[in-house]
Amino acid sequence: MTTQTNRRATIAVRCAASERSVWDAAIAALNTALTGSVFLSIAWMDDCDRAARSEADVVCLSLWPDLLRTEVDEPALEAEWRSVAAALRDGVMARGATVFLVTIFRHLSPDDGPLLPRLRRINLLAARLSQEFGLLVIDLDRVLAHRGALELGADARLGSQRAQQEAANAIVDTLLGVGLNHLVEEEALQQGVTCHRQRATLDRSDYPVPLQLERSRLRAREQLVVLEKRMIDDRGIAGLLRDLRAGRIGIVRLTREVAEKVGKRLARRQL
Repeated sequence: MTTQTNRRATIAVRCAASERSVWDAAIAALNTALTGSVFLSIAWMDDCDRAARSEADVVCLSLWPDLLRTEVDEPALEAEWRSVAAALRDGVMARGATVFLVTIFRHLSPDDGPLLPRLRRINLLAARLSQEFGLLVIDLDRVLAHRGALELGADARLGSQRAQQEAANAIVDTLLGVGLNHLVEEEALQQGVTCHRQRATLDRSDYPVPLQLERSRLRAREQLVVLEKRMIDDRGIAGLLRDLRAGRIGIVRLTREVAEKVGKRLARRQL
């Protein structure tokens, strides 16, 4: 598909008011990375039904507002989402637009703590909807959990600058990888990846080495794979230990990953 230079496109975003600054930062970063190819603007959506009827080129639906809709029980919420997912599949997606669900960072303040079981089930619902209806996922939970709530200085509300920066970078990574193929030519996407890699490297200056972003094929679609080239550093071990304490990994996986890190480091020393 040939893309017109400086084409204008719209990303419909349904999120909480507190998340808007993250999306503003993400879209600004995308426009910087894709200068000369496409200019993206945000259309804020009040609800998922409106997003499903939109003419946007990309639709992104945060799950965070549903965590706070405690007056809606989980079976009713799932029924709502299945109806929305079917409408998105038959409407927005049928005309070639891409649709993303955005997961919730699994760390809550003491006041919000009772909502943790609901949060986990909502994130699992995103995975099921992706598998059954073909919706894509921006997995903020996975990305932010790797950094950890203590390091980010934030919970699921993403109240710190660091958390918002990491969340915006995760959104950009995903959209450059798989969400804009129908809008931007491959060469421009590759240039956008390079531009974003340079900016993200500066943003994440405390990483031991820069992030490497590579495009690869998955189910006949291009996607971006984010590779964190780390050795056996303290930050990596701390992240694994946090995952172990939180129950995200078991002792067998912890042992295997530590062994792999040590093996890779020794292999490089022998080169």
